[in-house]
Amino acid sequence: MAPRSQRLDPILKIKQRQQDDVAQQAAAREAAHAEQQARLEALQRYAAEYSQPLQGSTINPALLANRLAFQEKLQQAVQQQSQIVDRTREEMGLNLPYWQQ
Repeated sequence: MAPRSQRLDPILKIKQRQQDDVAQQAAAREAAHAEQQARLEALQRYAAEYSQPLQGSTINPALLANRLAFQEKLQQAVQQQSQIVDRTREEMGLNLPYWQQ
């Protein structure tokens, strides 16, 4: 009969593989969240830049209406991206390895 440590080796290997898988999944969720956060920040910067008034120029009513409509779409995009960031933040907290709970 094999020593107890040798009999436990397969179980330990399985457990280690499971822990490695959980760690990889957590890293993937963190990377996805970071990417979505970066997109949100880029959209926010773009929206802030675009909302600055035009300096020293007059704008006809049609162009003004287009500009305002685009600003509204930008704000909607920022809101949607913010929701995505919130969701990925929540997903990062799901399925935490047991040693982090």
